[in-house]
Amino acid sequence: MTSPRSSARERILDAYQACLNDLGERAATLDAVAAAAGVSKGGLIYHFASKEALAAGLVERLERLGRDDVEAMGSTAESAVGHFIRSAAHAQSPFGLTAQAVQTLARSGHVGAVRTMHALEQEWYDVLLRATGDRVVARMAQLVGDGIYYNAALAVTEPVAVDPDEAGEAGEAEAHPALPSPAEQEDLVRALLRMIGD
Repeated sequence: MTSPRSSARERILDAYQACLNDLGERAATLDAVAAAAGVSKGGLIYHFASKEALAAGLVERLERLGRDDVEAMGSTAESAVGHFIRSAAHAQSPFGLTAQAVQTLARSGHVGAVRTMHALEQEWYDVLLRATGDRVVARMAQLVGDGIYYNAALAVTEPVAVDPDEAGEAGEAEAHPALPSPAEQEDLVRALLRMIGD
């Protein structure tokens, strides 16, 4: 059972995360976070003495969620590649929202956020490499997943038009959503697995 203290702490972290994602790092002040969490500034400071303490708490949350995600990838090529590609489309999940907020901190130069993001990227790559046994496929899977996550985080779901002059020999312009459908995600997984003979 969650204690009231840990519940208030998590609510404050949720508010800080939302402020980072919605307003950016500079606007995520202690006052803004306290207001978003529905606590007094003194109540916030009771749990997090400074903005740096808030950032450290959020980085710790990502580390915990990241460990769970890496573990969920499994050890086979299908499970690792499949998990990485499919989960990338869920940028609004608790893990995705925390990752977005920590990325905001990293872009603003927060050293702990940068280190944690690099470490998590390395862990994902290591699992993909062990599971596939192929550096190129592991890296491609990671880059495809990153691209899906990027579009999901931006909520880019509208079709992207192709310039008819650049449509190729068929001469037909094709529009496609920037975020692949579940069926297209499965096609991507199968294509990557075919490259290693699975």
